[in-house]
Amino acid sequence: MRKTVKKALALILLLSLAVPLVSGCAGGGALKLQSGFTGDENFYLDRPYALDADQVAPTGAEFKRAEEYLTQNILESAENGSLAFDFAVDGAYFSEVFTTYEKSLETTADDDTRTDYTLTYTKAGEPLTVTVYATLYKTLPVIEWTVWLENTGGANSGVITEFNGLNLTVDEADAGTEYNLTTFAGSRMNLSAFKPNYQVMEPGKAVSISGAAGKPSAYWAPYYNLQWQEKGAEWNKAGMLFSVGWSGQWSAKLERTDAGVQMEAGQERFASYLEPGEQARGPLMSILFYEQDFMRSQNMFRRFMYETVMPKQNGQPLPNMTAGSTAVETDLTKTATTENQVAAIERWARAGLKPTHWLMDAGWYEMPGGGWEDTGNWDPDPARFGDSMMEISEAAEAAGMGYILWYEPERVNANTDFSERKEYLLTENMFDLSNDEALQFLCEYIVEQIERNGVSVYRQDCNFSSLMENWKKGESENRIGMVENKYVVNYLRFFDYLLEHCPGLLIDSCASGGRRIEMETNRRSVVLWRDDACYEPTLTQCQSYGINFYVPYSGHGTIDTAPETIKYAFRSNMCQSTWLSWVVKDGDDAQNALY
Repeated sequence: MRKTVKKALALILLLSLAVPLVSGCAGGGALKLQSGFTGDENFYLDRPYALDADQVAPTGAEFKRAEEYLTQNILESAENGSLAFDFAVDGAYFSEVFTTYEKSLETTADDDTRTDYTLTYTKAGEPLTVTVYATLYKTLPVIEWTVWLENTGGANSGVITEFNGLNLTVDEADAGTEYNLTTFAGSRMNLSAFKPNYQVMEPGKAVSISGAAGKPSAYWAPYYNLQWQEKGAEWNKAGMLFSVGWSGQWSAKLERTDAGVQMEAGQERFASYLEPGEQARGPLMSILFYEQDFMRSQNMFRRFMYETVMPKQNGQPLPNMTAGSTAVETDLTKTATTENQVAAIERWARAGLKPTHWLMDAGWYEMPGGGWEDTGNWDPDPARFGDSMMEISEAAEAAGMGYILWYEPERVNANTDFSERKEYLLTENMFDLSNDEALQFLCEYIVEQIERNGVSVYRQDCNFSSLMENWKKGESENRIGMVENKYVVNYLRFFDYLLEHCPGLLIDSCASGGRRIEMETNRRSVVLWRDDACYEPTLTQCQSYGINFYVPYSGHGTIDTAPETIKYAFRSNMCQSTWLSWVVKDGDDAQNALY
């Protein structure tokens, strides 16, 4: 039986590498796999077989494109009159006056993998200081930048609008060249979640994409790929793959013009002055430059995500994960107890099952309304667990497993501990992460929880129907978008605090199933539950096909235990992280053998 389990777990590793091969594999070696994704005129079928590792290696020409672009549009933008971002103050655009500002440029870090720069614009008599943090990567042809605005004056600034972290025209090709755009669906709770969508950009027509309800990867994902024909490039093709790193409501607009493709991206709603000493930031913009074909570009980007962006453990990329639980037997964890969790861990071990982690999902706290949705109490239910989950964590550790525990601190329900902390609430249902004092309280509170409960994977959900509607309630005249901006900044600071104060901690950003997949969150966490449509084999296969174009590590689960279909369901639902929602019973040797 244990050999069977080991084979199954090994198969997870194999398929997690094989699934992305459908879009070309960065580690394929001599392996050749027929590619099956085509668009109009076989746009995607530029090569008959999947890529191998040598074919994905970046070229000197691609590194040159990245460096020249960063230099031209960021580092030496004032000298060149070309700016990759923009905003307006009382209707006056920074791009029209930035050459009159004093500019300072400092190299803040430089090693074998990257060079970091800090660029600052100031002007006497102007209250806004503009700071750009930029990075040129050396392992792949990727550049990044983030724009921060600060009011260093003594009075409110003018009203800032059209704050776009990206504002540029791609004009690399000849006039009349065809531009091909690929966008990616986000979490949609159906078969089309994460689906790549290809189109030829039509002159005069704009393409707009965005997140939904304040969740960055709800409906559309913040990644898109633009390719065109270009003489002199390898295969006469070149392109740029964009990422909009914003943990709130982002939007992007691309329009084919006579000059090329005009594009902008940023926080969707922002029209606010800054108070003295106050800051606002734009998204983390990332661009990968490439030649040759679409499949190769996506593999290069996945390599960047896996090797550079994603969290690491012990300095190494994350290994595959599996997680056992009693979710079926205990209605998530609504009827879980210390006793039945420890017993289940031991039962799984006796059956020869050794997942990497033990998972306790929603419902382990006191629920005033009786449902797991009644969040706001984050101490364990004393009637079921005493004052700590440590006994369960220790049982998992003894069985060779880490311990995953679910939280949702942003959403607050009535008659709970957090609902009584009025000074920390933005609305009656939302914890106010835009409030620095509330942030500090939450940081210290959750660190204490993690330590007291023996948590090795902190799983954070976010089940608001709309973050945006709550943010709007905190706005005032000429302060549109400021609550969201501060909330996003502090949400990221919260994750940073947890990682700094809890060495070895892994964060799982669940967010209603994959609705916060974006570059800033990706740098601090992984998504171990990518969509709330789950367990159905065909659906998972389709979602795996789509998401692996841009996110190389995600998770789902398997629940089918029928002897006739368990193998098919298991293999179809396998991801880089796989929840095993099985019922394991002592003495049920036939069923346990299937597991």
